[in-house]
Amino acid sequence: MFALTTKGIIGDRQVVVKDVYLCYKCIMTEFKFWKERLSEHIKLITLIESDNKILSRIEEAAKLILKAFQDGKQLLICGNGGSASDSQHIATEFVSRFFIDRKALNAEALTVNTSSLTAIGNDYSFDKVFSRQVEAKGERGDVLIGISTSGNSKNVIEAINVAKEMGIITIGLTGNNKDTMIYKVSDCCIGVPSDVTPRIQEAHILIGHMICDFVEYELFGKTGWPRNKAMEADGFVKSSRCKARKS
Repeated sequence: MFALTTKGIIGDRQVVVKDVYLCYKCIMTEFKFWKERLSEHIKLITLIESDNKILSRIEEAAKLILKAFQDGKQLLICGNGGSASDSQHIATEFVSRFFIDRKALNAEALTVNTSSLTAIGNDYSFDKVFSRQVEAKGERGDVLIGISTSGNSKNVIEAINVAKEMGIITIGLTGNNKDTMIYKVSDCCIGVPSDVTPRIQEAHILIGHMICDFVEYELFGKTGWPRNKAMEADGFVKSSRCKARKS
């Protein structure tokens, strides 16, 4: 590009070079914005990868969910805003599939029934929109995941408290603050080491994906075959298919 400018007169060349420089500076400024965000994400994921305490919590949570499914129990998930979307996303990975064609797993997000959410919010309070559903749907031995970037969402805390009273295993998925109520009251809490909400949410869905991957693999293996004979007898169907996901 700079070689082409030598064909013009000096005055024109100076103008062209200046324009190219300004354009290049503009592009680099835009790339800086994206690179900063990507760098934040990469640093956080690297930090999680290098922290054995966090990894042990993730593994503990995955094994609790695995055991619940092996025992014929269900997984309930709740959260607000982006965490509500994550609840639905994670539940769907279990109900549909992650990688393997296999029997559906019983997981439900408590964020989807607008009639229940609005009725409970109106008749009681928004703090109870999840706990009333836990009371209605949950049973001893089930697992509840409560997702909150702040770790202080009142309706998630209320759901966890009710779940514990019912003998439901509770897992928290939060941000960095270990002084939060969710961190304190959950049976197992995975605290993402960040105070930046978007980065925490990005880590949450990665952790959710890893847990889905682990549970699916442990239950069905690479070919979709149940690893637990009792589960096979209980109707978990063998499958020879193992396709890449379309989405």
